Amino acid sequence: MLDIFRKEPLGGVLWMGTARDKEEVRTIFKKLRAASPGVYFTFDRSTGTKRTIKPEEFGEGVQL
Repeated sequence: MLDIFRKEPLGGVLWMGTARDKEEVRTIFKKLRAASPGVYFTFDRSTGTKRTIKPEEFGEGVQL
C-alpha cells in the first residue's frame, strides 16, 4: 500500500489517500493535481520509502 501526501506551504503534510499500487497512484495523482496543484509524495509502509511524485514523469513509458 502506498500512502499519498501533499506538502503544505508551511512545511506540514496532508494525507490525501491510499493506493494499492503505482498504477493507482497515477490515477489518483492526476485527479488531485487537477483539483489542487502542489507537491505530492508517496510513502510505502512496507519499505519505509518516500518518493516525490513529479508531474513531468507522466509521459509515455515513464515509471513512477
